[in-house]
Amino acid sequence: SPLVDFGLMLHRVILPSNIMITILGLSMFMTFQTIPVLARSPAPSGFGENAFQAANIQLPFALVFLVFGPTSGFIISKWGSIRPTVLGSMITCAGFFALVLLHSTPIMVSANLAVISTGLSLTNVGVMNINMLSTPREFMGISLGMNTLFRIVGSSIGPAVAGMFMQVNRYAISSGGTTNFFPSPESYYLIFITAASVSIASAVLAFVMRRRIKGMEARETMMG
Repeated sequence: SPLVDFGLMLHRVILPSNIMITILGLSMFMTFQTIPVLARSPAPSGFGENAFQAANIQLPFALVFLVFGPTSGFIISKWGSIRPTVLGSMITCAGFFALVLLHSTPIMVSANLAVISTGLSLTNVGVMNINMLSTPREFMGISLGMNTLFRIVGSSIGPAVAGMFMQVNRYAISSGGTTNFFPSPESYYLIFITAASVSIASAVLAFVMRRRIKGMEARETMMG
């Protein structure tokens, strides 16, 4: 059996949901790649923090994910699937744009990461449920596998893009007679603006998906 069923992938709802899950993986792991480097790099390239302090900067991000995992069922039962998806994509977009503008101190980065994590968690909960509800029962296994594959693809692209920006834009710092190169402040700006830009696409897809789902529900009602 094929790993990706192209007929199923081109479904009116499943296609945008898979693109959104790809963007989610891309933006999430682009952040995971970047923040520790920003925290550990010496000033003025980064914050000059130790490993423990770098972990503390990302702690709000992890805690929000930890909270939303067990409560995903409650969220779906109260809000349905599409509302968390639309709301989450908008929160993610706002969080990344805030990170573009406000990432000069560890507390700013931590606060913005908490906002981004909230948005990504809601989006993930909604998209996964939409994907399952839109898939014919006999194809649920392969649909879930495709969804996971697209997430992994996005998770692979994100760190590569972040690494490219950090390698191309470097800052020379001399200490003890030696010169070392670290990612420049411009590289972090480019990484965050890239994540913010793709999050806009995710928000647009969320609204497209909502319209398509409502259209499908309206047709089913008329046929019933």
